Amino acid sequence: FLWNIHQVLEASGGAMALEALREAYSQLLGHKCAIERFLVVGEGGLAATLKRIPHIVTLNRGKDGNVTLTPTLPAGTTKETLIAEDLQYRKQLQQKNAAAKA
Repeated sequence: FLWNIHQVLEASGGAMALEALREAYSQLLGHKCAIERFLVVGEGGLAATLKRIPHIVTLNRGKDGNVTLTPTLPAGTTKETLIAEDLQYRKQLQQKNAAAKA
C-alpha cells in the first residue's frame, strides 16, 4: 500500500491536494483507495493518518489552510528502496519507544 501511495504522488508531478488523493489513486491504479484496510484512520481524518508515515508522504499546509501532499522519497525510487526506508523508519520508532519506556 505504501508503494501505491508513493506511485500516485510521484505520478502527480508535484503537490497534490489531500482531497484529490483517493480519486488519483483510483484512476492510476484501477481500484479503490481503501486506506482504512492498511492504516487506522481516526478522528483526525486522512491528514492525521498520513502524518504518521512521514517517510512516505510529506504534508504541507498552505496559507489558505489547504493540505497538499508530496512524496518524501525522490522520484525514481524503487519498491525495494521504499521497503528499506520503511524498515529503517520502523526500527527508529521501536528505538524511540524503547527509550521512552526506559
